[in-house]
Amino acid sequence: MDSIVSEIFTQWGVFGVVFLAAIYIIWDSIKSRKNQGNANKKLDAIIDDIIDIKSDIPDIKSNVQFVEKEINCIDDKLETKINSVKEVLNARIDSLEEKVEEQPNHIIYSMDTRKREYDEIHSQQMLGQITKAPLLHKIMGIYMDRIKCDHIFLGSFHNGKSTVTGIPYYKFDIVAEKFNPLKIERDCEFAHLYQDVDVLRHDKLPIELVQNEYVYYTINEDKSSELESIDDILYRRMVGRDIKQLAINLLHDSFGNPLGFVGCVKYDYENIDQQELRNCACELEIIYNKN
Repeated sequence: MDSIVSEIFTQWGVFGVVFLAAIYIIWDSIKSRKNQGNANKKLDAIIDDIIDIKSDIPDIKSNVQFVEKEINCIDDKLETKINSVKEVLNARIDSLEEKVEEQPNHIIYSMDTRKREYDEIHSQQMLGQITKAPLLHKIMGIYMDRIKCDHIFLGSFHNGKSTVTGIPYYKFDIVAEKFNPLKIERDCEFAHLYQDVDVLRHDKLPIELVQNEYVYYTINEDKSSELESIDDILYRRMVGRDIKQLAINLLHDSFGNPLGFVGCVKYDYENIDQQELRNCACELEIIYNKN
């Protein structure tokens, strides 16, 4: 640059240098104005953007206010719902607390009521048994002659005591009987032999009786009797007592459930009237099921 200025100064002199300086000043001024114009344009663009943003501020503010209003409305609804749920829960808790407080008294009252009802029913049943007993013995005495047997007996099923797991036993007792020891001296009561006897102690005889309603066996010492293969213990007892015939008929309650049985034995092979034994069972059922 210095060489160019020296050359101009040599050729044109002072006037050339001044002319050159004037041109530079003019060029620099034009450049500055151009840069200033660009800056002004940028500034104007920024100002326009600011104006646009400022013009959007009311809309933004309005939207913000709307959102705040919606949020407040939702908060109010949630608070109302929560309060409603709290009221319901509190009401239920109060109700449950009242029931819990009343429950022991209610349980005690229910237990006392049921015990009184059970005791009353039990007392009525006991009174009924006392009232029915003479009729039962009378019917057995009448049918003893009709059946033409030597000994008639009445058995009753009961559950006795239960096992440690609560499973009840299935037992029976001989509760009533009729016989004539003057006619057959070796005959004696069956009740002392069959008290609180578990049905399972006898082999298949209870099953045979329940399934068939009626069973009849002749007792032969040569072991040709069907009873020997069904209930060996009972068979040997019958042989030991010199019994020749055994017949048993099942008794039912008003619901059709087994409640007991009536049976008879004979000390000879003269035929017993099996139909009369069934008739006896029917009359005994009527007395048992009568209220």
